[in-house]
Amino acid sequence: MTGCIAVFIYLFTVVYYDYVKSVQMNNYVDWDVKTITAGDYTIEFDIDIETYDHWHEHYYDESNPMSENAQFKQYVQWELEKRISAMPDLGFDPDHGDDPIKIAQITFAFNNAPVINLLKQRGTLIKGEKWAKVEDINEKILKTIKDEKVLNKLQTPCSAFATFESEEGYNRALKYDHEPQRKFCNQELELQEASEPTDIIWENRHFKPYQRSIKRLIVYFVIISMLCGSAAIIYRFTMISLGAKLKYPKVDCGAFTEEYEGRHAQFQDDAISEFRVNLAYTKAKKQTHFTGVMQCFCADEKAEGVLSDKNYVFTGETDGVEMCKAYNDDKITSKVYGQCIAFIIIAINLVLKTVIIKGITWVGEDTNSEQLSSITNGVFIAQFFNTGILLILVNGNLTEHPPFAITKFVNGPYYDYMPDWYVNAATRLSRQ
Repeated sequence: MTGCIAVFIYLFTVVYYDYVKSVQMNNYVDWDVKTITAGDYTIEFDIDIETYDHWHEHYYDESNPMSENAQFKQYVQWELEKRISAMPDLGFDPDHGDDPIKIAQITFAFNNAPVINLLKQRGTLIKGEKWAKVEDINEKILKTIKDEKVLNKLQTPCSAFATFESEEGYNRALKYDHEPQRKFCNQELELQEASEPTDIIWENRHFKPYQRSIKRLIVYFVIISMLCGSAAIIYRFTMISLGAKLKYPKVDCGAFTEEYEGRHAQFQDDAISEFRVNLAYTKAKKQTHFTGVMQCFCADEKAEGVLSDKNYVFTGETDGVEMCKAYNDDKITSKVYGQCIAFIIIAINLVLKTVIIKGITWVGEDTNSEQLSSITNGVFIAQFFNTGILLILVNGNLTEHPPFAITKFVNGPYYDYMPDWYVNAATRLSRQ
């Protein structure tokens, strides 16, 4: 019954998540259809530093009164208009099918992350009215823009946005990569639909796809390492907790009390014997075999108000053992370590969330929507795995199932969803 409920909850969550996602997509499409902006006719593409250097070497005219960026903008516009106009007509503007394609505006993005980050810090300090530190930031900004190398980077385009005058031009541009094209200053252009200006993270435009891929791999490695560390800690604590708890079987102590009624000395001797035998097993790192005599004797002693650290002496001997203290210590150990698992998972989830947010921000996504999506998906998957999957894996035992090279490491105490699993493992899941 519990398993069916779990499956139902899982399916309901998946369906609800898909429903919300579909509704949001439909709402976006509806908004996009009803709202016309310059972004609806704009494409974007990256500009390599080698591309700009090639243009500067072959096409830049120092005698031209136009600035360097203005000349480059004009060159990009003329070249794109010529190439897009030469493409087959797609029929979006049948009344002007033979007219050349025109670009209304070319806008560049620059490698200006150092200045933007300093300006962000400056804005934060102004908001907090920390005027002394504002002066320090102002000095850093002036020092940055006076550096010739940095200034050259700040003035070198790293991305271009081209806004077309017609829907025909825009749609032709989107199909530009569908067939082989001439290189643009030794670079193969990859035209794509432009993001909304308010969604763009301008200081990240200079990152190339391969740079983001390398950074993602580093972030994934850090997250996986943290999850492995979390698994090791949870596994260790689970084994200690269950080892202290499961060594004592579930028995009806009333039956033992009835059997030893009037024979307290024999009850004590049998309990001591069981304790000594299993103590030897523990020291030899062998599995213990408690039958319930000792734990029921200690339970009766506790009910009588006897302190747990009492020294019990076997009949005819002088040396005693604190067996009830050992039994109570095992119970406390099991409870403490079991409770700690829940707090450890919560703490690691908080750390995971912080690391993922910092890591995805460091990756440098192009847009706020991509960054937010990556953070949301990363946090959800990592915390779901850390909260749900790890607890199931560390408690499960898959050593009987292939592939044995992997499943040999999943050697927890439970081979199936038996009643004890719901008591010891499922309850921890429900606490998260």
